[in-house]
Amino acid sequence: MTREPVSQIAELQERARALESEVAERKAVEARLAMLSEASAILSSTLDYEATLQNIARLAMPALGDFGFFDVAEQDGVRRIACAHSDPEKQALLDATSWQPPGRGESSVCALASGHAARHPDIDDAWLRAMVKDPSYREQLRQLGICSMITVPLPYEQRVLGGLTLFYAGSGRRHTAADLAHAEEIGRRAAAAVENARLYRELSDAIRQRDEADRRKDEFLAMLGHELRNPLAPIMTALQLMDLRGDATAERERGIIKRQARHLTALVDDLLDISRVTRGKITLKKECLEVTAVVAKAIESASPLLEQRRHDLQVAIPRNLYLDADPMRLGQVIGNLLTNAAKYTEMGGHIGLRARREGDEVVIEVSDDGIGIPPEVLPTLFDLFAQGPRSMDRGEGGLGLGLALVKTLTQLHGGTVSAHSAGPGTGSTFVVRLPAYRGVGALATGSERPVASMRPPHAGTGLRVLVVDDNIDAASMLAEVLEELGHQVEVAYDGPQALEIAQRFRPTTALLDIGLPVMDGYELAGRLQSLLDPPPRLAAVTGYGQESDRERARQAGFDAHFVKPVNLSALVEYVAATGPEAQATAPSPPPM
Repeated sequence: MTREPVSQIAELQERARALESEVAERKAVEARLAMLSEASAILSSTLDYEATLQNIARLAMPALGDFGFFDVAEQDGVRRIACAHSDPEKQALLDATSWQPPGRGESSVCALASGHAARHPDIDDAWLRAMVKDPSYREQLRQLGICSMITVPLPYEQRVLGGLTLFYAGSGRRHTAADLAHAEEIGRRAAAAVENARLYRELSDAIRQRDEADRRKDEFLAMLGHELRNPLAPIMTALQLMDLRGDATAERERGIIKRQARHLTALVDDLLDISRVTRGKITLKKECLEVTAVVAKAIESASPLLEQRRHDLQVAIPRNLYLDADPMRLGQVIGNLLTNAAKYTEMGGHIGLRARREGDEVVIEVSDDGIGIPPEVLPTLFDLFAQGPRSMDRGEGGLGLGLALVKTLTQLHGGTVSAHSAGPGTGSTFVVRLPAYRGVGALATGSERPVASMRPPHAGTGLRVLVVDDNIDAASMLAEVLEELGHQVEVAYDGPQALEIAQRFRPTTALLDIGLPVMDGYELAGRLQSLLDPPPRLAAVTGYGQESDRERARQAGFDAHFVKPVNLSALVEYVAATGPEAQATAPSPPPM
């Protein structure tokens, strides 16, 4: 009778132990799931994978080890990124360790090298001597007192990005197969985080490099434009001075120089405009304008090439056809299309320019009977630097920028542009469609102010003009033109010389280059305004022509900005407008 209760008690105790084991196992599973959930949250919280792996290493303590570390493969080798120890006193000893590549014939103690997970639940001194050949590293591990270890790779696709290694030491615990499986899952999730962080870092580096390259490119283009415009300025001024004097000698040669200088100026302008377009720096200044006014300016800009190639230009533009557009930029669109037609039409060919209203749109067409466009070129015709097949002599010229600018400027106006051709030898037609002006009431034509004729002023009305430019030819040519028109002119080649002259000369107008030695034109402008009472009217005459340059000139006190090579008639008009009589009747300065 006594044995039965004893047997029942033993059975109950066995069941209790089994239940405790089951509960413990469930708690362990729940703990592992909770750890994986927390690990996932940590891994997705930031793209700083170094800090992330450090947090994951700490998270694994003490559930999967007393200490551990992540080793990650990088371009310049393997780096131990995260080290964590449950004992703060031994953290410094752990931080001193580093990844050791396996020697010849040596088994790896890190999954980064082997690519496979491994569990070593019973580590003693014999194991250390067999597995770790490097004496210093072996001694470090011995001092850490390791007794069990698991190592798992960080696998991503077919690569091993790193390894996670975890040790038991002071606690005396041993790793189980479940611990190894759990660590492998953490390794897989950590690998995805490392790869995502790497991709993000590479993308960020690429963006920084692109932005830096763009910045350097823009600086180069600005300097290139300045350096190219500087020698063009005296050339164009000298030619205009010859025209002013009515000099008929070497007329043919002067015409060649003038056409080529204008062509070079247009190339520089297109190059700088492309830089502004790619950076989104072009801002339209729209107004209600009549198409005929814009077309007239566009034809004027393209006329040297049209005349040189003796093209027959037929224009059919009705009156009272209005657009809400930027007159300068729309003129650039039409001018580029006319220039393009002139380049690709044989000598003596025919070019047509027509416009009409179609519903809510104004349609502008430029057609020619030139060489035509091959079908394979049409889809990319408006891409940057795109050009059709060329002969070896590149007789048509150009950089492949004009049509790209046409497309971008047309789109900025809310319009479209298309090209049509039946193929080589059939000519081509370019069609620009823009929203028609929908306003009511009086309509402004949008045409520019008439340019003053370059006639000498009446006696006694000449002004005192200070010209400052370190380009001696540019300064002397401009001074000569102004003197021909009856103005008193003094020339300086740098800022200090200009200030010295200004104190005795008391100029009413100062035409300043910006890129001056010693002090730039902005600083000189401020000095002149402080030195003289009343201060002179200031105009920048410079090779720097970007919108940021104009804005900086405005902030420095300039009320006009002329880009080299300057339109001499416009500059003469400005100077005339700075006189007391002219200011009384026309107080508004010319636009910057």
